[in-house]
Amino acid sequence: MRKWKILLVVMLLAPLAAAPLWGQGAYASLNGRVMDNTGGVIPGVNVTATNTATGLDYPTVTNDTGLYRVDFLVPGPYEVTASLPGFQTQIQPVELSTGDDPTLDFTMVVGEVTEQVTVQAQAPLLQSTNATLSNLIEAEQIETLPMAQGNPSHLLVMAPGASSPPGGGWKWDEPGWSITTGFYFHGSQGNAVGFTLNGINNVGTIFGGAQQAQTAPSAEAVKEIRIAHDYTAARGHHNGTTMDVTLKSGTNDWHGSVYGFFRESEWGANAFFQNRAGSPKADTAYRRTGGAVNGPIFQDKTHFAFSWERTFQRTLEFYGARTVPTAAMRAGDFSALLALGPEYQIYDPSTIQATGDGFFSRMPFPNNVIPSSRIHPISSQLMSYYPEPNLAGGSDFSSNFEPSTASPTQWDQWTLRVDHSFGESNRIFGSYTKLDNWSGEWRDYYGNGATGFHESIIRETFGLDDVWTLNPNVIMNFRGGYNRGSDPRVHKSHGLHPRGVPFDIFSLPLADSLKAQLDPDQSALPHIQIEGFSGIHDETRNNFDFSTYVFGEASTDIHEGNHNVKLGVEARANYLNRNDQRWSNPVYRFRSTFTNGPLNTSPSAQGQGFAAYLLGQPSTGFINRNDNYAAHHNYYAWFIQDNWKATPELTFNIGVRWEYFGPLTERFDRSVAGFAFGTASPVAAAAQAAYALNPIPEISPSEFAVNGGITYAGVGDTPRALYEVPSNIFAPRFGFAYRMSEDTVLRGGYGIFHQPIGILGNSVSPILTGYSQSTDLVPTLDNGLSFRADFANPFPDGILLPIGNARGLATNLGQSVTFFNQKNLKVPYNQRWSLTLQHMLGSTLLEVGYVGTRGVRIIGRRNLNVLPDRYLSSANERNNQNHAYLNAAVPNPFAGQLPGTGVTPSRAVSNGASPAGSATASATLGPGSMRRSSS
Repeated sequence: MRKWKILLVVMLLAPLAAAPLWGQGAYASLNGRVMDNTGGVIPGVNVTATNTATGLDYPTVTNDTGLYRVDFLVPGPYEVTASLPGFQTQIQPVELSTGDDPTLDFTMVVGEVTEQVTVQAQAPLLQSTNATLSNLIEAEQIETLPMAQGNPSHLLVMAPGASSPPGGGWKWDEPGWSITTGFYFHGSQGNAVGFTLNGINNVGTIFGGAQQAQTAPSAEAVKEIRIAHDYTAARGHHNGTTMDVTLKSGTNDWHGSVYGFFRESEWGANAFFQNRAGSPKADTAYRRTGGAVNGPIFQDKTHFAFSWERTFQRTLEFYGARTVPTAAMRAGDFSALLALGPEYQIYDPSTIQATGDGFFSRMPFPNNVIPSSRIHPISSQLMSYYPEPNLAGGSDFSSNFEPSTASPTQWDQWTLRVDHSFGESNRIFGSYTKLDNWSGEWRDYYGNGATGFHESIIRETFGLDDVWTLNPNVIMNFRGGYNRGSDPRVHKSHGLHPRGVPFDIFSLPLADSLKAQLDPDQSALPHIQIEGFSGIHDETRNNFDFSTYVFGEASTDIHEGNHNVKLGVEARANYLNRNDQRWSNPVYRFRSTFTNGPLNTSPSAQGQGFAAYLLGQPSTGFINRNDNYAAHHNYYAWFIQDNWKATPELTFNIGVRWEYFGPLTERFDRSVAGFAFGTASPVAAAAQAAYALNPIPEISPSEFAVNGGITYAGVGDTPRALYEVPSNIFAPRFGFAYRMSEDTVLRGGYGIFHQPIGILGNSVSPILTGYSQSTDLVPTLDNGLSFRADFANPFPDGILLPIGNARGLATNLGQSVTFFNQKNLKVPYNQRWSLTLQHMLGSTLLEVGYVGTRGVRIIGRRNLNVLPDRYLSSANERNNQNHAYLNAAVPNPFAGQLPGTGVTPSRAVSNGASPAGSATASATLGPGSMRRSSS
């Protein structure tokens, strides 16, 4: 009864602790049975595991069935001693790694307790107590195998079933571990892998993306890495795979190291592409230095391990050849392109005429030359940022410039672990890791500040772990910790960084009305994107993210008879703050929209986008006024796990986990919540009346519904939570291990693993529509018959300012909206199952097995409003009849009611009514969907 009272106290106090429960991610275990030479079990035998490196003892006693178990062992070398008066003392050495749970049986022989028998054998490699599939990257591999940047995470590719993340190859060149959580294991989804550092959660998110490793310990600090796929209910908040990284701990002996790796530019030849471009050798460098020390603070009692590493590199980045204008193009002369074929003709936007059949025609520029008087003054002023080509490029002069600038970056990494023993009943350890990284001139293609950004990352993880042994059969474990990080990314031309190249946007001949609305603190180059050419200030980054994750757990291990029962709780609080300054200056997109021809539906060709830039006539664009947000959500879990040794040969692992993924909230309710599908839009009556006067055949007036509008968190009856979450999420786990013979074990298991929702995993964030406002650049309302916006005055109606939730359902009418699927949210999950056979062949372990993974309710996206199949082209050539039909002008029922509405939308737009009365709508796919959007 006393045991269950203790358990009740644990369950009540657990939420006050602070680290995720990952079973024994930082520890190893031992188990076994003690028998006499007749095979009879012996209760009451004193079994002690002694760490020979630290001198710490971990005692226990066999129970009535002769079983013993020692949990929460720090990985390392041990001597396991079994003693009982009247019997010889038995000793077995064993080397334990993270997550190990070997079976060490003892056969006691009658004799004096002072007589010792040492069995010179290591722990068996067979796993006969659980169904866990795992791969251990040992200290020897970390010390001897080659690793780029000395990064131990590169060794993950050795794990069976591991696939490295696609599209992130550049991350292999950095000391950080950010790529690790994107790995795919046995077909499971990436960016949902559990990652612990000494059992403490080391997963976070920065820059509003998917989860990644927060801190990055150096190889000198890492003892071992275990990639585990297990079926214990003590693990959760991931897709079924965890990476447990164990840091080195101190011993009774002093150890230390100092190292350095260097590579200077003068030691090597010029790069191939630089030679090809005739560019001089870039000033590159690589310098990695560091050191480590560990030892005793107090012998047999307190130990520490510390490491530090700095990596500095100046790297020539190979992002491929860029396309810049030739000297002739800068002057408006595209005649060289015209020599390649008539499709390269540049057409004059000022000559647009309606053909009467839904199309618009344009006249060509004679000889493909734009008169100098037509070149816009802003285009001329910014032209100096483009370098001259240094490659011949293609026949159309594309890919004619090879960047030759080197990007500097520096990483500093600190790691500290301290272990202390208060005695045999209470042990504690704490660890702290920090990563400090700055980067500059990333993607500075031209070497003048027109492209590229600076970045400064600070991340840290702290953890505290306390093991309290109440008696040999009841052990309690408390863990607490946090990780946090900041990730400001600033474009070079903002001048907010010491190495920045600030630009005064007010020096451009912009309209006075626009200058009056620009923020002097955000002065920088405008964002210019040109179809077929490299841009200027084409980075999206100019924001500051700050994340904090606090986690707590408490668990109790109870050994009773043939059962080892673990019960516990886990709590996490996740925070993500963003100061978003992206797109705070005008964004211009110059495309062939108004310079192709002879018709507006003609294919585009190289050069037409740059011609639009010279003419100062953008096709689209926008400017943002963004608010900040402070997002938060909680996660809770309770679990029970029973490892039942049904017979000496058969063990069952049975458990269940209950999880609660708390909904996302924003501290000041600055977020859209849902969409009022059944409520009439504020413009419904007027739009329906206008439509009834001029309907189109495809939609009758009675079918023309104008419903909906976005709702806001905490306003009216809308709750502060941005979506509802299910509260009955259960994750059953089952495994078994059957020892068929002394050398053969059959193991199998099945489990459900729910993937996290919120800031981590399937990453979502507040939607700041109304609080953040985008103003679209609308160059024309009549297909170019007249222009209302250009380079100098892109927003003739002014820049829209955020007004919060004041307009309610009328917010963003006529513009795109995004909102949460608030009801019936289903949490995505993985099912994993396996069956493996292990066999010892001499001293070699052979294993063959099958692993299956099935993802359920995986989040995707789909378009809600699509054209009917009959309008989709099924031929190899353009269907001009369909184009003419869909581009035909029809009366606009929203004319004058929505911003930016003209009087002649196309039939395709009118035929695709969405909840907000606009053209298209899209939604995430499946019952696990989080958002819908319409535009």
